[in-house]
Amino acid sequence: MKKQVLRELMKKMCDSMPNEDVKEHSEIIEKIVLNSDEYKNAKSIFIYISFKNEIRTYGIIIDAKKHGKNVYVPKIINGEMKAVSCDFRKLTPNKLGVMEPDVYEMADESKIDLCITPGIVFDRERNRIGFGQGHYDKFLNKNPQIFKLGLAHDIQIVDQITAEEHDVKLHKIITEKRMI
Repeated sequence: MKKQVLRELMKKMCDSMPNEDVKEHSEIIEKIVLNSDEYKNAKSIFIYISFKNEIRTYGIIIDAKKHGKNVYVPKIINGEMKAVSCDFRKLTPNKLGVMEPDVYEMADESKIDLCITPGIVFDRERNRIGFGQGHYDKFLNKNPQIFKLGLAHDIQIVDQITAEEHDVKLHKIITEKRMI
């Protein structure tokens, strides 16, 4: 199945997921992340701000700040995704509707240990399909030192995605039912 067809199909499935399921899956996954060695050992985390029915990340962000970790979020600047720190109380939606900071400081991306990565479709080989802009693949290709952790609802896992040369494979994917 072509990426765009798979992306649209999975987007519809996720968009129709009941809020209670999203909340339950997010809580299960959050506990797994917070107890993982990758998270515990990370000093600097790059994490998405959850959007629509993505696995919610607010609890992870709050915990990371509480434990003195450097927390960075995505900000599209001149068409390129950058890692920035910000005041999480001052966010506005970008052109895609994703919350971004208005006031921010640029991160030293070479010091980021862990990237908590969103996606629309994932496979058992730890490949992912994002929203089609290529922002995460470009960012992760420039920062190979980062441990790449994907968060997904189990329904987002398929047998196989046809990965392209520029696609970045994740190190680990966590769903409410399994770890890949």
